Amino acid sequence: MSKRLTTVKAPTIDSYQIVERYEAAHLGAPFKVILHNAVRQYIDADTGKVLRTQIPNLSGLRKEVALSRCLDPRKLNGLELKFVRKAIGLKAVELSSLLDITPEHLSRCEGGDRLLSGAAEKLLRVIVLKRTHILADFVSEILDDLKERDVQVGNIENIQSTLTTYRDCIADLESKVLKMDIEAAFDPNDILEFSFRIKDLKKNPATSTQEDDAKWQMAEAA
Repeated sequence: MSKRLTTVKAPTIDSYQIVERYEAAHLGAPFKVILHNAVRQYIDADTGKVLRTQIPNLSGLRKEVALSRCLDPRKLNGLELKFVRKAIGLKAVELSSLLDITPEHLSRCEGGDRLLSGAAEKLLRVIVLKRTHILADFVSEILDDLKERDVQVGNIENIQSTLTTYRDCIADLESKVLKMDIEAAFDPNDILEFSFRIKDLKKNPATSTQEDDAKWQMAEAA
C-alpha cells in the first residue's frame, strides 16, 4: 500500500521591517541592551509572522556593549565579567595573565564567589577600551571618511586633525577609566540598560543593516 506524500508549502517572504526599538535579549549580556532602528525582521507574507531577525555585525555590537558597560562605574558582577571577556575575544587564561591573577581566581570571580580588586577591574576596563578601538580599524574609517568628503589623500592636515581627535578621545576615555571610583554598593533593583544605534546610519536604514561591518555606537534611550 503506497503512502501519500504531503507537500509542505514553504513560507513566502514578502517583506521586512526595521524595528524602531528592539531589546537584544539573546545577545548574552546580563543587562538590558536596546537597539534603535537597526534590526531587520523578515515577515511571512501568508501569516504575518516574523520568520527571522537580523542584527548586523554582532561581534562589533558585543564589543561596543562591553565597552559601554565598562564605562559605567558600577562594579562588574560575575556574569558581566564573563560577558565582557568573551565579547573582546579573550580566553580565561589570557585575561588572567593580563590581569596578573590566577585562572582559578578569575574563574571564581566569573562564578560570583570572588570579586576582582579595584586595580584589576580598572585594568580590565582599559584592556576593553584598547581592544575595542583598534588602530587598524580606525585607519579604515579615516579612509572612508576622506572618500565621503572627496578629500585627496595628500591633504595631510585633514588626516592629522582626524587622528588627533581620535587620540584625544581615547586618552580621555582611558583617563576616565583610571580615575573611576568603582561603585561596589548599588541598588540591585536599579536595572542597567544601554541603548545603541548604527553610526552614520544612511537615509535608507534597510540597506545599512545589511552591512556586516556596520559600526555601532551608544545612543540615548528613545
